Amino acid sequence: MDDKRIIARRHFDIAANFFHLVELILSETINRGNMQNYIEPPIHQVQQTYKQMTRWGDFRIIIPVLFNFFHGIELNLKGTNYLTDIPQSKKINHKLSDLLEKFKENHTEQIVLIDIYNYYISPNSSCSILKNLYAYNNIPDSSDFYEIFRYPYTKNMNEAFDYKFIRNNGEKGIEFFKKIRTDITKIQKKTEMIALSFRFDT
Repeated sequence: MDDKRIIARRHFDIAANFFHLVELILSETINRGNMQNYIEPPIHQVQQTYKQMTRWGDFRIIIPVLFNFFHGIELNLKGTNYLTDIPQSKKINHKLSDLLEKFKENHTEQIVLIDIYNYYISPNSSCSILKNLYAYNNIPDSSDFYEIFRYPYTKNMNEAFDYKFIRNNGEKGIEFFKKIRTDITKIQKKTEMIALSFRFDT
């Protein structure tokens, strides 16, 4: 097995790729005003024009964007945790709430990162978009992002997920996207500082 610093770095590098994709997409959505509605004659061109004009709207991009964002968080948390502890078990935990608890144990001083991760993983009233999504779909936190952002139904196919709280958010959605971009920058800067504290070769 590679040195734990190498393992951590490889996780950080791939996380950066996912974060980069999210930033690019959200920048387009922000720049285009998170457009939801567009109607213009002639009638036979409306459908195609609508698709073109709203192609960056949150109701069309938010689900895969959040999947990639949370996967970036997962990789980043794992990389940081691997700096202090490489699990011996072949079974790797993908649950974000568990990864966050491990991070809190090892990095109690990282208040900024803990607050950012809490905001998305276990949102309270300060992040109503995600809080309402999880509550309505009976999901305790974003630990099940692999399920809710990959499939339209629960694993047993008994219930369909409802995404109304994360779609068509207009200006509110733009503010949410701006925060995600800002937080990605903070996550990467703080993570690099943690890595350097472990005498990481950059």
